[in-house]
Amino acid sequence: MALLEDHTGGAAVGSGIPAGSICKVGILKNTFKMSNVTGTPTSTDVYKVLDIPAGYMVLSAWFNVTEPEVTNATAQVSLGDGNQVAGFVAAATVAAAGLHVPAGSETYQAYVGEFYTAADTLDLVVSVAALTEFECEVFALVVKLTDDADE
Repeated sequence: MALLEDHTGGAAVGSGIPAGSICKVGILKNTFKMSNVTGTPTSTDVYKVLDIPAGYMVLSAWFNVTEPEVTNATAQVSLGDGNQVAGFVAAATVAAAGLHVPAGSETYQAYVGEFYTAADTLDLVVSVAALTEFECEVFALVVKLTDDADE
């Protein structure tokens, strides 16, 4: 019979990062669906999609369109935070399914990420036209730079 073991808790399985230490690397993920939006969408909406804890460095962030925006096909979406609305992904048309990754010239990408001294969120920022049926998965490659004892 094959073994089924859980090694996701940072145990010493060759990861090099013991449990409870700093510098844990991971990917945060969330699914965003316009069908869950309760208000009336506009062309200037901001949707908070990922919570970023204090003490985390976001090295990169991107989104994958799983349900394209066909009703308002000119709608664009950026990925950033309250300081840089397009800090990770500049305005991208989302009328087709697919991955939207940083081009490299966005503010945070040019500096190889952003360190958050206080908790914040990554946001999808709408422009040009309101979203109606759009859905996507949002990802952030993060490094935890605080000790568990500090939390």
